[in-house]
Amino acid sequence: MANLVEVKLAIKNNDRKQAMRLLGPILREHPSAEAWYLASRLTQDRAKALEYCKRALVYDSQYKQARLYLIELGGRPHQTENRVEPAVDKFIGFFQDFGRDSSLLGGLHPNVRGSLVAGVLVIIVAVALVVVMQVLGLSHSSPAVPTAVAVQPTAIPPTPQPEVVPTEAVAAPQYQEVALSPEEFEASFAENGYTLISVPGYMAANAPYQYRIQNEDESLDYDVYLFVYDDIAGREGDTYLDVLGMTYAYESHGNAVVYFPTGVDQNTVSTLVAFVTNLTLVEVAPIEEA
Repeated sequence: MANLVEVKLAIKNNDRKQAMRLLGPILREHPSAEAWYLASRLTQDRAKALEYCKRALVYDSQYKQARLYLIELGGRPHQTENRVEPAVDKFIGFFQDFGRDSSLLGGLHPNVRGSLVAGVLVIIVAVALVVVMQVLGLSHSSPAVPTAVAVQPTAIPPTPQPEVVPTEAVAAPQYQEVALSPEEFEASFAENGYTLISVPGYMAANAPYQYRIQNEDESLDYDVYLFVYDDIAGREGDTYLDVLGMTYAYESHGNAVVYFPTGVDQNTVSTLVAFVTNLTLVEVAPIEEA
């Protein structure tokens, strides 16, 4: 019977049929989280891919690649002991799934989409609170009923009413992925204390520019890589990134991929991923209505 190494080799050679043929007996006799994850990547049916990802998480609830792909497909991983409470998980999932099928928000990463929706909701709640406070202020400032006096009453001047200033709804920011040149990446990393060391042909099949990231004092004691493609389509079409196994993970934005070992210092990795995101995800001006 074949093993998962042979399946990955077939995928690397773009032989999908051979990979599926080799993977079938493994799923029947020796199923595992990685085997079901590879099956979800090989199928072209989104519903089956969701089902296979969930099966992978049944075998290993912490399998990061299956979790990331499940979120990318629009699903949500099952609750585990190491995750947040169920109510908070559902709350976060609501924002990540909002507008998933729309043309405006559907193409965004779930985390970016959730941040945008949450931001707009906060603005709406803030505007509503301002209006409520103004209404309550009007009711408290209205004059009381004057008491009758035996002698000629003195006229009570009307209490000035506060002016209600209408508030305008703030449009949610819109973002667009952009492609940068290798020189732009090198200059931006250098300005922030990092050096891109060229390692051509290191791993990704279609990335013409491949770098190992190192900081100025060389204190980064594990390998983190940056793969730069000619355009966004080149990055999206590099299927080899999907079969790297459980030891490495990646985050992709624009025409770049940050590739790093699993289990490393998340603060450093998050900083590098956020840095690349800020470079390749730019805010665009909203279209003004006529």
